[in-house]
Amino acid sequence: MEKKLIDCTQEELINFIKKQREIYALEECDNLELILTDRVRRVLDLRDIMKTTRANHKRNRKIINKYIKPMKKEADIRKLLKKQEDEVVIVESRYVAAMVDLMMIVIQSLGSEMFQDKLESLEKWYEFEPDDLVFVNGIIKALQYNNSFDTTNNEVMKALDDAIDEYIYCIENDLEYREKFDKNFMYVCFPEKEKKEEQEDKDE
Repeated sequence: MEKKLIDCTQEELINFIKKQREIYALEECDNLELILTDRVRRVLDLRDIMKTTRANHKRNRKIINKYIKPMKKEADIRKLLKKQEDEVVIVESRYVAAMVDLMMIVIQSLGSEMFQDKLESLEKWYEFEPDDLVFVNGIIKALQYNNSFDTTNNEVMKALDDAIDEYIYCIENDLEYREKFDKNFMYVCFPEKEKKEEQEDKDE
């Protein structure tokens, strides 16, 4: 038996609207998790490609220096090395772009109250500024032994939670967050304001 909207009481209508909002919030939260996992997998793919590209370039240089060093200045050898250097730069640039995309979906996700509720690290509220988004580096660090194929939504959420928790700990204890990472880690951050201002002065 159909029930027309006009036959509903005000209380029933309010409950219906609340239920619809809950369903929408749940769907939005699930969708954000899926997008977040996709962005993380993209970064992990580029991380692995970057490692391989760097290793190949280093190995080829080593072989050339060991066996054919006198030919190092030959045009073909120089072109080969230059091509490999360019490949490293391209992959690194794509990695940085993927990390920026990850930052954007993280900040969007944190705007969802239901998404926030899944993160224990946010139980004590901390309002993030754009510069604080460097904590996404912690997600990739937490997944250093994962590849994109075996990384689940739950693992990504846990990595995000751990990353935020570690970042807040550093802020509260006046510690340098960058020092939590190995020197070989491809740490993505925003340009320092002082350096940026110096560059702008030079451009003028």
